[in-house]
Amino acid sequence: MSLFGRIAVEKNLVSEDQLSRALRLQEETRALGLEKPVGEILVSEGTLGQEDVELILRLQVLNQRAQAARRYSKIALRNKLISDAQRREALAVCAKEGYQRSAADVLVELEALSPPQARAIERALNRSESQRLKPFDRSASGRIAQALEVEAEVLSRARRDDVVLAAVAVREGLLLVPELERALEEQAAHDEPRPRLVQVLLTRGILNEEEVEHVERAIEGSRNERLQIPGYTVLDLLGSGTTSLVLRGRHELIKREVAIKLFRTEHMEATAAEQLIAEAQTIARLRHPNVVVLHEVGRVHRRIYYVMELVDGPTLLQVIQRYGTVPERDALRIGRDVALALGAISDAGMVHRDVKPQNVLLTPTGEAKLTDLGLAMEVHQAPLEETGSIVGTPVTMSPEQANGRPLDVRSDLYSLGATLYYALCGKPPYPGNSAVEMMLGHLTKEIPDVRDANPEIHPRTADLVRRLLAKTPEERPQTASEVAAVLDRIADDLGSSSDILPLR
Repeated sequence: MSLFGRIAVEKNLVSEDQLSRALRLQEETRALGLEKPVGEILVSEGTLGQEDVELILRLQVLNQRAQAARRYSKIALRNKLISDAQRREALAVCAKEGYQRSAADVLVELEALSPPQARAIERALNRSESQRLKPFDRSASGRIAQALEVEAEVLSRARRDDVVLAAVAVREGLLLVPELERALEEQAAHDEPRPRLVQVLLTRGILNEEEVEHVERAIEGSRNERLQIPGYTVLDLLGSGTTSLVLRGRHELIKREVAIKLFRTEHMEATAAEQLIAEAQTIARLRHPNVVVLHEVGRVHRRIYYVMELVDGPTLLQVIQRYGTVPERDALRIGRDVALALGAISDAGMVHRDVKPQNVLLTPTGEAKLTDLGLAMEVHQAPLEETGSIVGTPVTMSPEQANGRPLDVRSDLYSLGATLYYALCGKPPYPGNSAVEMMLGHLTKEIPDVRDANPEIHPRTADLVRRLLAKTPEERPQTASEVAAVLDRIADDLGSSSDILPLR
């Protein structure tokens, strides 16, 4: 586990489950050739905010300086350059000063080390990070530096191996985060040389020999099995969900950048590959300026992937998070674009089933495009997966979808209404601490008035949102084109759009 992640959990900034998901995502992206720090993943997933990040980074720097001071002084002690009393005195000074100075500077000031000795240790530590080991130089000048370099390299390699083992064990469900925390604390309590993490886990009975062998096989498999999307270079991670990763990629021949949706292995087990391919064939027939284009579908390592148009702009949710609310004129324009997209999807005989702010992408010119048709289904299909689970997002889910009833475009229009409410008010229509609580809101609670949360909203806009959020499909507008026309008329009456959007 990274230092960033450990601090985040200790300070209750992320939960153990959130950290476990981030560690898993880190391993998944590593298999694609991407090295993503766990902190960057937590930020990109919206789990941590900017203030949280700044706090953790400050604590991380302090922790790293403390570790560096302890490491430096222990190596000096083991090579008999200082006494244990001098080591303890130097560390006390470093801690009192908030680790503003290095252990080397303090030890020189205390006359425990000479400047040449201090520099020799620093050079050895620096070289260990960038050079491969060389045979010992037996000359008097090189003997100490080479010995220190070997020791520092061994410590660094062991630390990296411990991090990999911890991440894979958590991902495989063999190790819980609290168990890992306790094992790391016990490991840190030992003097150098510290026991390896696997030894601590075995001694405490947290893992057995068979489980360790399973983790080691998984690590070896990850190293040997680099997952590649044929014809594309994977550039970055754009996001992740329950069923898939979304990656930024580039076509190797025409150099076009695309978004690649790679379905997770467990989703492939629950959903037949043939079903995903059939869905892709239906989606690929859609050609509409407000629907993200699906270029191709493929299979790699028993997993399905979609190659889609890359929209280089923020999601509507990111805009809401940045500004608090979306200006009414912009929200109307975005809603009109989404309604037009839903009309095209309905005309193709499909229901989107997952309209929400995260799935509305904004281009550099402010145009809205609806994405993530991975949950889309044809109107005649059953609304439940073979597993019996309800699909969709509770934040914007229609009552009939929450009840597992047949769906049509009116269900998507309800989700559009919930999305508009979210954009105009900065919060969902039925906030809750759990999926069940939010779904109960859609099913049983009174329809909220947009103007209660945002009195500046035009009455006609508020009325449309209220009608879209009606509990039964019959009470809502019946077609997407009708909704788009109403949004257009209100926007025309309000005048030109604001200058806040688009965002780059």
